[in-house]
Amino acid sequence: MFGDSGSGQPHFSRLDNDQIILNWMQPNEESMELMFSIINPDLSWTEPLPIARGDDWFVNWADFPAVVQVADEALVSHWLVYQEDFSGYDIMLSISNDLGETWSNPQLLNSDGLPAEHGFVETFPELNGFGMVWLDGRDYVADQFDDEIAGTMLRYASFSPTGERIDEVILDQLVCDCCQPDVAQANGMTYIVYRDRTIDEIRDITMLVHSKDEGWKESVSLPADRWEINGCPVNGPALAANAEGIGVIWFSARDQEPQVQFAFKAHNTDLFLSRTVLEDFVPWGYVDIVFDELHDQFILSWLRDSENGLQLVTRSVDKFGTLKNEVIIFESQISYPLDFPKIEIVGNYLLASWTDFTDGMKLKVKGVELTKFN
Repeated sequence: MFGDSGSGQPHFSRLDNDQIILNWMQPNEESMELMFSIINPDLSWTEPLPIARGDDWFVNWADFPAVVQVADEALVSHWLVYQEDFSGYDIMLSISNDLGETWSNPQLLNSDGLPAEHGFVETFPELNGFGMVWLDGRDYVADQFDDEIAGTMLRYASFSPTGERIDEVILDQLVCDCCQPDVAQANGMTYIVYRDRTIDEIRDITMLVHSKDEGWKESVSLPADRWEINGCPVNGPALAANAEGIGVIWFSARDQEPQVQFAFKAHNTDLFLSRTVLEDFVPWGYVDIVFDELHDQFILSWLRDSENGLQLVTRSVDKFGTLKNEVIIFESQISYPLDFPKIEIVGNYLLASWTDFTDGMKLKVKGVELTKFN
């Protein structure tokens, strides 16, 4: 168990040496504090260290901070802060070049200066620096008097190792407002999946691919659900990559029939080798995915209803969509998700982290041997 009373909003990221970073938020007097610890393959962990602290942070259950390795000892962290008059909130980022011992002065990721919502960030290494994508609501302000739909866009910015902005572009002009995107990298390519949005309110999952030689390529739509919903479901997709291709897990509820689905796509092709419904009628979603290299399989997680309340279920699947063993991580008496559980692999274990509300609020972590998924 990590964190003090009131801790939550977990996030995992991998380090190069088979360790993982767990970061979370916890109260510190009248402020909130972003903390992290490094977890080793034997499930021991380093003494938690603080990254940043503030009394003007925008803290919510769906849009969480993260700490990501972008070079040997370089980490990038981000969190959200309210604007001065609470009319919106901004994204702050900070860089460490000594694995989190010290951090640079925070700087703004979004540079528009408009009273809008900015968040749902993904960070990844890129060339000699790093890239970041986020959901940006500045169009709500800039276009509020036009007749056309003014919605959230997906933006991308690249940075030097010291945090100097190199480039910034719009990847998609209109996307779902509060669904977390996800990023994975393999074979020199960067993949981004996110919940798209059309003017007809179809909110299916879309993928973008970036390569060093070709830059950002045309978007690839996952097998379409044609889910029409007039509002954001706050339920983004997740992906993981291996040498062969990428696995994606997502939630949809077309015709009020909720489903959690998995699909696998090979690199350098738009062909999806498989598409599998993992569960229907009862899931909440709130999905995550990792690739288990030891057993050549993906491990997926999602939330579902059960007779006793809410369950976090994990299950393995191969690239052909063949379902394997299921492991229940926790069961809670709460009736509605208040958290986005996360999973990651370290050593011979699958780690899951979530915010527990059994007695107050506190971050929890549980390890499961990977052999249980075979």
